[in-house]
Amino acid sequence: ALTRESLVQARDFVTSMQANGGTQLRDGVIAALNGQSDSSRLRIVLFNTDGFVGDEVAVLDAIQKQRDRARMFTFGIGNNVNRYLIDSMAEEGRGNAEYVTLAEAADRAVLKFAKQMSTPVLTNVTAEFSGVSVTEIQPVAMKDVFADQPIVIHGRFAGTGSGQVVLRGQLGGKP
Repeated sequence: ALTRESLVQARDFVTSMQANGGTQLRDGVIAALNGQSDSSRLRIVLFNTDGFVGDEVAVLDAIQKQRDRARMFTFGIGNNVNRYLIDSMAEEGRGNAEYVTLAEAADRAVLKFAKQMSTPVLTNVTAEFSGVSVTEIQPVAMKDVFADQPIVIHGRFAGTGSGQVVLRGQLGGKP
């Protein structure tokens, strides 16, 4: 429970923190994604990072293994960030990435994220192809659809002819 005492204790804890080591992003990813016990809610995880870590593969592997029903959104903060990792974390987490340089306020990116979170259209989107041969479909796990934001599917089309693509998803938890 939030009390005056717990607020003082939290503030003291944060004030005493010192950033004098390397970023332990993998441990943070695992901690944020563990314990998704409420199946009626979609967990939204937001990471702010410059992405400078030495274990990119382990971080992405942790997201793949721990993601479950959660969605991970990333904010790259700084002038020279690791865009590969930040974009990949969002992709593996079925979310989006935003970037904020040190010269700009984060307001634009935060407002865009807040708007996106308030306008969900479809979750758990899948694509089914019939009548044509399609391989190498990317992304394997598609992102959710929010207002004013397309989803893009890439694949390799072999042969000729016409076919059909059926997109399925959930709106408010229902097909």
